[in-house]
Amino acid sequence: MIKIIEGIFLTIVLLFMLVACSDSSEKDKKSAIDKTTEKIASEVVNSIKTPIDKAKMAQKLTDDHTRRVEEAAKQAE
Repeated sequence: MIKIIEGIFLTIVLLFMLVACSDSSEKDKKSAIDKTTEKIASEVVNSIKTPIDKAKMAQKLTDDHTRRVEEAAKQAE
């Protein structure tokens, strides 16, 4: 019975040692990859969003121009 408890205790100690000695540089690589991924994603969002914003602005200008032309046509009648 004591041998079983000693074996379980030794196994738990070894597992804790493995976890404590894990390679932290892998975490750094992941964070660098995550940072790069976030930067690329941000650039992609901006490259998609900019033309959409410009198209919305052009639509607003067109709508304003159309409204002014229609008002001028009503006043001319």
